[in-house]
Amino acid sequence: MKNRRASTPIVPALAALLVLASCAGSADDGSTPALPPGPEDWRVRPVALDRVSVDDQFWAPRMQRNQDVTIPHIIRMNEENVRHDNFRRAAGELDGAFEGYRFNDTDVYKVVEAASYSLTQNYDAGLDAQVDQLIEMIAAAQEDDGYLFPAWSADPENPAPGVGVERWAYVHGNSHELYGAGHLIEAAVAHYAAIGAASDLPFYIYWLAASAEQGITAEQFLDAMEAVPNFSGLKFTDSNFYLFQRLVHLAGDRLNIISGPDEICLGGMVAGSDAAIGSTYNIMPKIYVEMRQCFEDGGIRQAMDLQDRANQVIATLFRFGILGGIKALLSIRRLPVGPPRLPHTPLDQAAQTALQEALDELAFAVE
Repeated sequence: MKNRRASTPIVPALAALLVLASCAGSADDGSTPALPPGPEDWRVRPVALDRVSVDDQFWAPRMQRNQDVTIPHIIRMNEENVRHDNFRRAAGELDGAFEGYRFNDTDVYKVVEAASYSLTQNYDAGLDAQVDQLIEMIAAAQEDDGYLFPAWSADPENPAPGVGVERWAYVHGNSHELYGAGHLIEAAVAHYAAIGAASDLPFYIYWLAASAEQGITAEQFLDAMEAVPNFSGLKFTDSNFYLFQRLVHLAGDRLNIISGPDEICLGGMVAGSDAAIGSTYNIMPKIYVEMRQCFEDGGIRQAMDLQDRANQVIATLFRFGILGGIKALLSIRRLPVGPPRLPHTPLDQAAQTALQEALDELAFAVE
């Protein structure tokens, strides 16, 4: 991530207060005016963080000290006071019971948020690397369905005081599960903002079901992403097509919404996807192109048949390992693309032969 410093200077604090005070005055008749209906009508509008540079003698040195001293100190204190160890326990990397207050995980999220906003203003490779390490640690503690709360996951049989024996059992009794999730989302927004600020290129999110926050709504997600000025779209690899359609509806023409799951490509079209990206498109592009054409021409029955055809091939690939199978088929077609990355493994010769025979039974050929 490389920082791009903008040229918009920040006005002195006193002048800013005077401007704000003048905008908050009374109406001509002495009454307090009603609030405008929306941001487009605000008289004072927020400026994106990456569009502002601070180079005065008061705030700039303090912001630099915050990055050089305060944030690294907080990261060290979180390590020394076992905040990090609780995540490692939740990830199964460290034995032992959860230590401290049940809401201590938020101290880690808060420092990721602070560091990310600091990096937006002034890039530092060392701090960036520390943030990446923290994010990897947090991600490792997340459960398969997206649940993330070390106070419970570190030792589910003996959760921290104030946490229910079942997940969410005390969510209305101050368990802090939602409190933690809120700070995690704020940290994610700050981190996305820092990444987006590194370039003027369109910024896309890869929404992956295995790692996405399961409780977030389309409204919450889009509202949070307002912090990233160049947010332009997302690839949605998830089977929750209610959420997908809500994203499509709320985004309107502002975002490029791309469907991810190959096996329900047609469902993405019905929900309003602008396009689709998938791994099996590499071996059967004609099927998917024809599917899209049929859909646009109103031939839903034909499109359904083509999706079924694609899914027969996908089901066969699942038996052998889908990424290894795709790469093997491309190699057979004299398009060598190398082996799949771990943890996926390449197909040996016997498996390649068996895969080819299975596809021959379907009368399928890569074309």
